[in-house]
Amino acid sequence: MSQATPLPEASSPLLVNDPALLTTVHLLEARRRVSPEKTAFRVLVDQPGADAAGLDADGLRPVTTDAFARAAERAAAYLIREGIKVGDRVLLAGPTTYEWALADFACWYAGAVVVPVYPSSSPQQAAEMAGAAGAELALVDGRGVDAQKLLSATPGVRGVDLSVLTDAPEATREELEQVSARWKQRTPQDIASIAFTSGTSGEPKPVQITHANFSVLVQNIQASYSGVLHESASTLILLPLSHVLARGLQLVCLHAGMTITHLDDPSKVIDVMGRVRPTFLVVVPRVLDKVMERLRTVADKVHLGGAIQRAERVAMVAARRDQANARRPVDAQDRGTRAQRAEFALWDRLLYSRVRKIFGGRITYLLSGAAGLRSEVGLFFQGAGLPVIQGYGLTETTAPATGQRPGDLRAGTVGPPEPGTTVRIAEDGEVLISGPGVCAGYGADAEHPLPAVDADGFLHTGDLGRLEDGHLIITGRKKDLIITAYGKNVSPTRWEEAMEADPAVSHAILVGEDKPFLLGVVFSEQLEEGFSGAIDAVGEHEGALRTRISTLMERVNEGFSRPERPRALVLLRGGIDEDPRFVTPTGKVRRGPLLQEIGALIEAEYNKLRRG
Repeated sequence: MSQATPLPEASSPLLVNDPALLTTVHLLEARRRVSPEKTAFRVLVDQPGADAAGLDADGLRPVTTDAFARAAERAAAYLIREGIKVGDRVLLAGPTTYEWALADFACWYAGAVVVPVYPSSSPQQAAEMAGAAGAELALVDGRGVDAQKLLSATPGVRGVDLSVLTDAPEATREELEQVSARWKQRTPQDIASIAFTSGTSGEPKPVQITHANFSVLVQNIQASYSGVLHESASTLILLPLSHVLARGLQLVCLHAGMTITHLDDPSKVIDVMGRVRPTFLVVVPRVLDKVMERLRTVADKVHLGGAIQRAERVAMVAARRDQANARRPVDAQDRGTRAQRAEFALWDRLLYSRVRKIFGGRITYLLSGAAGLRSEVGLFFQGAGLPVIQGYGLTETTAPATGQRPGDLRAGTVGPPEPGTTVRIAEDGEVLISGPGVCAGYGADAEHPLPAVDADGFLHTGDLGRLEDGHLIITGRKKDLIITAYGKNVSPTRWEEAMEADPAVSHAILVGEDKPFLLGVVFSEQLEEGFSGAIDAVGEHEGALRTRISTLMERVNEGFSRPERPRALVLLRGGIDEDPRFVTPTGKVRRGPLLQEIGALIEAEYNKLRRG
């Protein structure tokens, strides 16, 4: 009897698991003992007429590690006075701010479980999350969330404004002793947070993330990226702190002794980047896409579009050469020709240095997460002197499960497994993951969570991929596979990404389930003035845009087999990026709800083609 062929898999050994760092609070307290007066946060103070006393030269308010921990203890004492008990669930809703971070730790010091809510969530969504998690209290930042609407939708939940925690009075010695007893009785297996999945392939699910998930992962991420995450480094957090990636980033930075600044207003990012001058930055791919789109748009207006394309190619060639050289002996490395070096130096003076300045001028690495990054975007930024680390993870893996390592960036991959993690590829191509970041399970019941892993301890991610020299390559989403009327299986991801590389395309979706041929659905942001924002087909009178997108689709289709090519184009306009029904806060399309919304438009196009 022949044995089954082993499934492809790759693993990385655990680097560290300090038995003293049991919980998230233990992480902060350890850093507090080592460097209590180190600046942990630089807080933006943008209120008109704010007192300048205590601000640094850049107009930011520094907060030391000890000051942050003391503030969290005072806030925890307040929560305990309000009746919060160990294990109680606390809803936390607000934009990305220092106050959010303080509330997060206040809950942990009080022994509570944090239930983060995206500021873009509707009151109804927040109510559903509160009900699913069994929330006792809602901490709401009224600057970014309509507290009245949220609380009216959750009548069984008491509400407290985050400012109350920030301004919490001094705690008595007895209260501080109670706070200390609370966090010290928490164990690694206790739930630290109930985070909800993004819901791109169904209803958001409550995920139980334990203190061990956070603590062990944080220790190992810092150890694995110690050249980037260290005491002299700093970061600007732009992602919603309700996203597990941003939350994990914050914990890693605190553990490493870095300095953190938060920003909740994208319109201020260029100004704040110049003031903060971070050394490390986590962004979603859409941010990098928009930087490139902006460069192209400005160049087109002054008839320099061809020059920008040349600059992009030069940067990509340099990046590919650097990536290849990283795996070669020094004496075998390719330095490029003299002409290549001269042209690169020219573009570095004219363009690349300016791109670096946009990001503050001190970035050593960017990290792109929460969605897929197109290879050419990563290559351009690396060539421009802003190398991009790409990673992969889910809410269920407490974010990073794999990640490229500094000095070993490989275009098209999301890196090898993070320390302690194993990635396995199932027979049908699905990516399976086991490791310290994999959650305790689903649901709100701490004693009886719904299982998240199979009998072998692996999480089934729903993503498709393959391993190449130990590095993971994501090829698509299992649920997104299209099976045509002829039985052909088509993964839409590659076609969609190729279309979205053009700045005229906001989102691209390939459709054709049970149909004899595929259709390409494209949303464009290049719309006529006065457009109302509702989803609608682009009119025939907008011929220039239709011609541009049609020509693009023809060019993209050349790289695909005939069954994988859409036969026709459905060109739509509509402000879906700001609509949480259709796009997640990190820019991923909620495919099901969006296709349901535009189903009539798609069906009308199929009927028209059948008649023709």
